[in-house]
Amino acid sequence: MNLKEYSPKARRSNGVVVAKAVAVVILLTIPGCTHTFRFRLVDAHTGVPLEGASTTRESKSDDLILGSKRSSDRLPPSDQNGMIVQSGLPANMVHTFVFHKAGYSDAQAIWEGPGGGQVLIESPSPGSARAFASVSDVGVVTIPMFPTARPNDGNVGIPGERARASRLLHGLNVRDTSTPETPQEIAGDLFYLRQAVVETSFGSGLKARLDALVESAQQNLRPATQPSKVGPGPNVAEAAALIRERLDAQIESELNAQQDEELNRRTVNVAMQELMLADGARGFFEEDPANIGLSNQQKQQLLPVLTENDRQMAAAGIDSADSTVRFKIVRSTRDRIRRVLTAEQRGKWDAWSSRVLNAATEPAPVPNARGQ
Repeated sequence: MNLKEYSPKARRSNGVVVAKAVAVVILLTIPGCTHTFRFRLVDAHTGVPLEGASTTRESKSDDLILGSKRSSDRLPPSDQNGMIVQSGLPANMVHTFVFHKAGYSDAQAIWEGPGGGQVLIESPSPGSARAFASVSDVGVVTIPMFPTARPNDGNVGIPGERARASRLLHGLNVRDTSTPETPQEIAGDLFYLRQAVVETSFGSGLKARLDALVESAQQNLRPATQPSKVGPGPNVAEAAALIRERLDAQIESELNAQQDEELNRRTVNVAMQELMLADGARGFFEEDPANIGLSNQQKQQLLPVLTENDRQMAAAGIDSADSTVRFKIVRSTRDRIRRVLTAEQRGKWDAWSSRVLNAATEPAPVPNARGQ
């Protein structure tokens, strides 16, 4: 990767140049002009420390006064706690650390100086786009490393074999994959995913762990969904993609294939039903395309709920700056509807959701030679 080039602007005043040179010399000769780095390498899926990983460091500085400097070093292997420590590195240089361990994709950390107090971490999983996360350079910096193939995908140890995509749904698998997901799209997916976790048949302990993982990802993602509040650092879209990819890996390490299928199915139900409610709840239940078969009593119970949903959605506006307002409206409406429905009726609504999505994702028929 190309490191950021530092090239100060030429000063017009010789006095300013001399003063700057003196200041730099003083900075480099007083205590505190060096930095100590502490990295902890862990398996991205399990969190287990990685012992015996190798690390190389390259340092670079381009300064008009002091000239260009380059240095490199190979650090001792990580210890049993996955720790790598290097101290005494000049604070006026850009330092890049590359971490390597057999069976894992290489990761790297970049430190561009003490001003921002941040380390940029690139920790890609196989076949993923490059993405960076920015973390504090204070204390121990955790570096998650992804296996060259995810567990149980049948590709472990096959050189050059690309690991399969996430088992979890992204955009209900109907989103255009030719362009990266936006932070807002990822945030919407996580909103549906978290509710889907609640509705699964998983044990309470597993539900609690999954909910905590999604909640943490939502909190980490929040700054990226508010561009006006995002300061300097890595591209926000790349950072958001890395947050989602890490969440997928963490969830998949907790679930078996059957649980994956249930979580995806529940996600479809939540997303499709809430999207439908956002498009006009009252009309849907009056037409009843899902053949739910509401009784007269149920219709009377739901009429004020559906009417209020449509009123609130209209007031929120399609282009609301805060999409979470619309998410919360339809979430509340869906919960109230499902409490009125019987188990059989909820099953019919869920089945309709799956049918509609399947129809939307089926490839269009290929015309024959006559164009029919």
